[in-house]
Amino acid sequence: MPLGGYVIKYLGYHYLFAIAALIHLIPVILALRLIKVDENADEKTDGNTKEKVTEKNSTAKIIFHPLINLIIMLKEYKKLRTITVLEGALHFFPLAVINVYTLLFFHEETKYGLFLGYLGLIGIIASIAVSCYSDNKKERLRFLLIPFLCLSLTIFFLPLAKTQTIWIILVTIVSLLLTLTYPLRMAFSMDHKTLDYTFWRAREFFLNLGRFVTLALSSLLFYWKEYWLAFALFGLIVLIYPLVAKYKLRQLEKQIV
Repeated sequence: MPLGGYVIKYLGYHYLFAIAALIHLIPVILALRLIKVDENADEKTDGNTKEKVTEKNSTAKIIFHPLINLIIMLKEYKKLRTITVLEGALHFFPLAVINVYTLLFFHEETKYGLFLGYLGLIGIIASIAVSCYSDNKKERLRFLLIPFLCLSLTIFFLPLAKTQTIWIILVTIVSLLLTLTYPLRMAFSMDHKTLDYTFWRAREFFLNLGRFVTLALSSLLFYWKEYWLAFALFGLIVLIYPLVAKYKLRQLEKQIV
């Protein structure tokens, strides 16, 4: 991020976007080189579904087969749909909402880039610490309650920040708490489902649903300059997340019994 600020200042935004586009090609190239695709995987996976479709309706088989797969996939992800949507809803809060609102406090490219780099460094340190500790304890729900309560209160205070110093302090707290809770939120669904191809497809579907809804609402609220409503939206999501997680955990435990 600090380098990005200098690139914008001395070269311009078009160079920054070009560099970012090239960087995003790296994981694509690595995936193509390292991941081996089984060409018969789709036939093996879809064999049971295809047998249920009659030969008399071959046209319907071709048209509705993806829809049938989607319905089956979403049904198998039951008990975790709501919590995953809420998890996805938080995705763009630090990436879009905080970063855009920060522009009201930092008007120079280099200072803005240094601030984002500072937040990234905090996130790296916090994520390493919490992932090791929580994985050893295996008590994820207990770790969610207090951090999410503090995070929710801090988010509600964000639109009240009027100076650069107060904004930096509040955003630092938010960044720390979001990073501390990220591996716990991600592991909640992974602890209760088989991590197969169907799981990841369903998980990404509901994550993207949450991302799309909150990003769309946030964009509208920022366009209308109703910033406090955008922060209130995310504050409420954070507040209800551990409550929903606790309720879903009870349902999953009953299902196992």
